[in-house]
Amino acid sequence: PEVCEYDDVKGTYLLGRDLLVSAFEPETVVPPGVWYEWATGRKVVGPCRDKPTMNGLWSGGLYVRAGAIIPTWPDVSHCAKGWNEKVELLVWPHEGDGETRFSLYEDDGVGLGYLKGESARTEIVATTRGGKTSVTVGERRGSFAGAGKVDFTVQIIKKGQGL
Repeated sequence: PEVCEYDDVKGTYLLGRDLLVSAFEPETVVPPGVWYEWATGRKVVGPCRDKPTMNGLWSGGLYVRAGAIIPTWPDVSHCAKGWNEKVELLVWPHEGDGETRFSLYEDDGVGLGYLKGESARTEIVATTRGGKTSVTVGERRGSFAGAGKVDFTVQIIKKGQGL
C-alpha cells in the first residue's frame, strides 16, 4: 500500500503475505524481495516486471516469497471440517540467513464457535542459517469441537525446484 505505482496495477495481487498472483496478464509486477515462480522454481528479484512462464496449466503467474511457509492438505471431495489430519508444510528457504514465523489457524469449519474463541493455533518457525534450513512445529494451542491429532510433514523446496 505504501507504493503508489501499484495502485494502477491490474490483475496482480498478493494472496496473503507470501503468494503473488497475476491473472491473465503478460507481465507480473513483482514487489521488492526474492520470489520464486511456483511452477518452475525460477528466481525473480523484485522490484521488477517479470514475464511468467506460460504453459497449458497457467495463464498468469504464481510466485512465492523466499522464506515462505505454505501449508497444504491432501485433496478432499468436501470441506466438512476446518482442519485435516495431514498437513504438509512447503518451505522456501530464505536467501542468506533468516527466520519466518507462521501461525496455522484451525477451527471446526462448520459452526460459529470461533466467535467464542473455539479455535487452535500452531506456531511454525523456519530458520535458515549457513545454507541449512530447519523447521520447528510448536504445540497446538487452543481447542475446538472435533479437533484431532495432526501429522505434519515438511518439504523444503530446493532452489530452482518448482511444484
